[in-house]
Amino acid sequence: MTDQLPSKAETLLLYACVQQTPSAIDAWRQWQKEVPFDDIDLGSRRLLPMLHDNLKRLRVEDPILRKYEGLKKLHWFHNRLLMFHLKSVLESFSCARVVPLLIKGSALNVQGLFPPGLRPMTDLDIVVPVGKEMEAIAIVEGIGWKSDNGQDRPINACDIRFCYHSKFAKEPSVVLELHWETASQFIRGVASERIWENSILTDWQGYPCRLLNPSDHLLLILAHGGQHNNIPPIRWATDALAILEHQNIEWEYFTQQADQHRLSFVVGGMLDYLNKQFQANIPNSLVQAIRAISVKQFDRRVWKDMQRPNHIRGVLSALDSYWLKLCRFESGKPSLSGGISYVRYIAGLKRNGKGFTGLLANVVKRVRNSFRRSASSPSLSGTPLRDDSTN
Repeated sequence: MTDQLPSKAETLLLYACVQQTPSAIDAWRQWQKEVPFDDIDLGSRRLLPMLHDNLKRLRVEDPILRKYEGLKKLHWFHNRLLMFHLKSVLESFSCARVVPLLIKGSALNVQGLFPPGLRPMTDLDIVVPVGKEMEAIAIVEGIGWKSDNGQDRPINACDIRFCYHSKFAKEPSVVLELHWETASQFIRGVASERIWENSILTDWQGYPCRLLNPSDHLLLILAHGGQHNNIPPIRWATDALAILEHQNIEWEYFTQQADQHRLSFVVGGMLDYLNKQFQANIPNSLVQAIRAISVKQFDRRVWKDMQRPNHIRGVLSALDSYWLKLCRFESGKPSLSGGISYVRYIAGLKRNGKGFTGLLANVVKRVRNSFRRSASSPSLSGTPLRDDSTN
């Protein structure tokens, strides 16, 4: 898996953010030459607070650091705002005896793996226990969060069954993603229940919540970062490095989970990248073991497609994606009745149009993309690093 690995320029930026030696300054200078400030994409901009912090630690003096510092202060303020709202949500959940699970940025900041403001958050990610979904929705709506699922209707049982989260907002910059699954990449059922069983009960600001076992959280960070995103998701590398540095990974369990959730294809290459570029001290035998796990051709094809922008994916890619999601939503064992229900659900979603009209328009677009892809190879976002051992 190489297509979603950071490009050469992105690797220079990552190196400048995490390396605490003068070589970080050299990497930063080279990155500056390749990427002018006005051309920095949003994914890279989210790393500028960390870059500023590291360069100041290395006693760098440069006028550009004032711009980095401005972004750092902006993200510090926004993080504080989100964490203020997180406390309010946890307080309401506590009153209802619902103990949620925090993931991604919410968990990383609660655990203090990054100094305040260095790990920007765009939203709050909270997972609720199975069976508590509708209760949790009522709780957050009861304290002023408005559903932002884009469907112009209340969330229903089909959304819980065939989706993995819904967005709520208090204002455009304050967004809560309420999950009923740790992430769309994880298969529901026994494998997912194990994640809850191994999660860690903790207390934050006086309110109970759960955090993922470090091994599961690392797997989630890698799986999420392995997909295409309109905002280049390169901060998966800094998130993963922070977990690896400050927490203990049970590598045997990690490997089992990667295999069970059919994620070995994507995470093997990412771990190899972290070792080669940042000396992450991940056992080489572990990396080789993960990459040696047998991967079905279907899984390999789906993950390759998930690394492409949506607008260039064809019909086969869409069908593969729908089938994969159905498998995950149905605990890996979809039934005929489940498949029919899923088709009805997809057809009823608001898209370019509504219902089957919107679905048909989407199919036509995918057919057109299929012909375009057969005529010429699509260009992927970013230029991946290549080496002889990565495929």
